[in-house]
Amino acid sequence: MKVSAMRFMLSTVAALAVTGLVNASADEAKSDVTVLTTETFKEWTAAQDLALIEFYAPWCGHCKTLAPEYEKAATILKDENISLAKVDCTTEQALCEEMEIPGFPTLKVSKNGDFATYNGTRKESGILSYMRKQLLPALSVLDQDSFTTFTKSERVVVVGFVEDVESPEYAELEQLAKELRDDMLFGVVKSADMAKEHGITGPGVVVYKEFDDGKDVFSGKITADELRNFIKASSVPIFGEITGENYATYAQTGLPFGFAFFDSEESRKELEEQIYPIAKEYKGVISFVLIDATKYSSQADHLNLKHEWPALAIQSQTNLAKFPFPQDKELSKAN
Repeated sequence: MKVSAMRFMLSTVAALAVTGLVNASADEAKSDVTVLTTETFKEWTAAQDLALIEFYAPWCGHCKTLAPEYEKAATILKDENISLAKVDCTTEQALCEEMEIPGFPTLKVSKNGDFATYNGTRKESGILSYMRKQLLPALSVLDQDSFTTFTKSERVVVVGFVEDVESPEYAELEQLAKELRDDMLFGVVKSADMAKEHGITGPGVVVYKEFDDGKDVFSGKITADELRNFIKASSVPIFGEITGENYATYAQTGLPFGFAFFDSEESRKELEEQIYPIAKEYKGVISFVLIDATKYSSQADHLNLKHEWPALAIQSQTNLAKFPFPQDKELSKAN
């Protein structure tokens, strides 16, 4: 809902919000989230090196879901010089219109006086990861002391091994790091000795991750275009479970989905046994994913599948073409 269309609604619900102000103020006194008003907004944001601001409405269901995650993140990040704040758009209507808030909740990153839309998840872990990335350079130079800590700092990190900062490989890596800085961490090693320690004999790139085999080594020519596809394919498990929370991570690969529906531990194990080898073989071509048929049966409907499990269907992300596996056949690796 656009703010221009919200104004009457906001003024109406503002009156309703007053009844909760006493209890809310008690909670806010214990909160690490700063409450901003039109009068304090500019001065406060100008004083922060890095901050995240939530624009919300008390009646918004998504805002209520976000609230505890936001509070937990604020408590952790305050010790890292990252501040979190919130603006109630039912009482600060003019400010929300000035900031062009399209709906609730909207989160904006404030960095040295500039504002940018927050594109992370609405979970504590996602907020922590996204905001910590804002403190780092797009491409962090790594040495012996920082290498291990860096490669274990996130679920997925990318490390390039180059000869020096004047090399074409460094330029390509830096370009991609700037493009994808909100999505993942990028580091670079300029030591030939360190490269050899990690099995890299020339310019190379490794995606370190907390799943599958722990890392993927890029063997092609280091260009931003080639690396982009490799990194996106490596950033998701070979055959993990997809949910509403991680769907965007899979979607950003741009690859077709291979939806494998299960409704029990037995059918899940059956799918893992038959499909994992295929998922590994077609890594970077199709994103095979497990999906809970009891929670997401409507997705099976979209794919023209009967509610008979296990089941499999492939769907293109570009034109939404769908290819359901014939349900009168055994769902085996061979078939």
